[in-house]
Amino acid sequence: MDDLATATRDLRTHVEARPIVISTLPVFMEKWLTPYLSDFQNGHPDIRFRFDFHDGISTGGRGFSFGPDIDAMIVYVERPPEGFQSERLFGEKLVPVCSPTLRAAMPDTLTLRDILSQTRLQDTFWPDDWSVWARAMGHPGNLQAPELSFALYNGLIQSVKSGMGVAIGHSAMIRRELEAGDLVAFDAFAIDAPESYYFVTRRSLRNNPKLAAFWKWILKCSGNS
Repeated sequence: MDDLATATRDLRTHVEARPIVISTLPVFMEKWLTPYLSDFQNGHPDIRFRFDFHDGISTGGRGFSFGPDIDAMIVYVERPPEGFQSERLFGEKLVPVCSPTLRAAMPDTLTLRDILSQTRLQDTFWPDDWSVWARAMGHPGNLQAPELSFALYNGLIQSVKSGMGVAIGHSAMIRRELEAGDLVAFDAFAIDAPESYYFVTRRSLRNNPKLAAFWKWILKCSGNS
């Protein structure tokens, strides 16, 4: 009985000490979540995290992968996966963006052709942004591949800011750049993104008080509390 009690105590200590493991898109972590995290840590100094990353492709139209060591995922999908506890955080707009300098060199009244005639930049993990946007604009036929692609969203945004070309911006991920005037959005050409950001976990994990605290907090940050 003493051995059993010791083993139970050790297991409880291990579970309590184990960090919460959350898998998300690198861009979501960098551009949206990180600026808020200090607020959560200040209110919950006893909760530790480990953030893993997925590329977003495996959670799209080709299946949903939830690793055994993952407590929760923040995914970008059209609809939440079945068999899990999920909550929509928010959607966003897809909108062409460029630097203020490049915008000044373009016509005051823009046409679809004006935008497509510019050098097109793209994030490799969102390869369909240009084609999805162009179809919504009524563009006939298929677009040629963008001239430049970037594996990191921050690299894409820096290239747009430097005046290299036009990209399809994800409005929730570039809010600070737009507010600072570092990017100019062609708002008349904005569309609703087909996907939304969802917080997903196994239903059994919702009873985890530390995970539940993070769940409540991120919903508040996203405006869904």
